[in-house]
Amino acid sequence: MSDGLEPGIECAGAAQAINDMLCSSYGGYIHLFERWPLDEDAAFTTLRAKGGFLVSASLRSGTIQNVTIVSEAGLEVTLFSPWGTRIAVLDAATQQPVDRVQPGSVEGTFTWATTKGTEYTVFKQPKSAKS
Repeated sequence: MSDGLEPGIECAGAAQAINDMLCSSYGGYIHLFERWPLDEDAAFTTLRAKGGFLVSASLRSGTIQNVTIVSEAGLEVTLFSPWGTRIAVLDAATQQPVDRVQPGSVEGTFTWATTKGTEYTVFKQPKSAKS
């Protein structure tokens, strides 16, 4: 029985609602800050996403940055790009680009194969000199 001083089960729903505002993974892809006001800075670390992924990211001055995804299961990941069509993915340990990052089945998403235990850094791909 609760003494009124500690949060009970009713707080679990509120925490889940906030987590979903920061990082959701319904529909088969990961979406960052989908329901968070873009004019309010926020950050989160290692929120769980479907498929065995731990996701971290921050939102500063309306820009999503510092995105990392750790693959716990080695499954394919699909991310809704917060930067449109310019996305880059690096293996965080080697700093090498990930091969075969492909547009996903939903417009604005990108998919790539992951390796179990690997951390990926995801960011807006800089414009090339030719652009």
